[in-house]
Amino acid sequence: MIDKLARVDTYKGYMYFIKHIYQDKEYDNIFREMLEGVLMSTNWYNGYVILPDDHELVDKFYGDFEKEYDIEVHGGITFSGYLSRIMDLENMDLEEGYVLGFDCNHVGDNPKDCNQEYVESECKKLIDQLINLDNCKVNNKNKEVDVIRNIDDKTRLVVKHVLSGKAFWVIEENHEGKWIEVLKICENQADVDSVVNFYLENKRRSLYE
Repeated sequence: MIDKLARVDTYKGYMYFIKHIYQDKEYDNIFREMLEGVLMSTNWYNGYVILPDDHELVDKFYGDFEKEYDIEVHGGITFSGYLSRIMDLENMDLEEGYVLGFDCNHVGDNPKDCNQEYVESECKKLIDQLINLDNCKVNNKNKEVDVIRNIDDKTRLVVKHVLSGKAFWVIEENHEGKWIEVLKICENQADVDSVVNFYLENKRRSLYE
């Protein structure tokens, strides 16, 4: 895999940067083949925002804080960690910092729609939310959950909201009365049966591993 730094800039006092990622060869994606019969794109953009040292989300894993904060960015936050994990600080003359990032390598994404300009706008949208973090608290957001199908008494398929015109499909499992996300897909062409069957097949495989 090859990644190139496409842009570094600041917005409202926050530094953000964009990487252009290239696959060095074609690769298969089972879910993409199931839905559309084609391979996913072999190049895409990632966006990252460096948090101030005193920000509330510093040192917090995104999988933990997303239960408390509903931060909207393309495909959701998919990276949280220190800058040195993804950047050569010495070569870039940068200081260490905690970073949140997202990628445009989800099913249905393509570099034409999710181009550098689009990722830059998503970085700025993320920064606006990080500045007004209280507005992102789950309890402060009145989002309806559209239940598409109850798979069984402990599992359901829902659509929580829409990102850039794409349905945000979520499989949730009920654990002690709380609905927990176990699969999250950003896809505008998926059908209900395909998403449910993909989840059930992977769950079945995990039982035999």
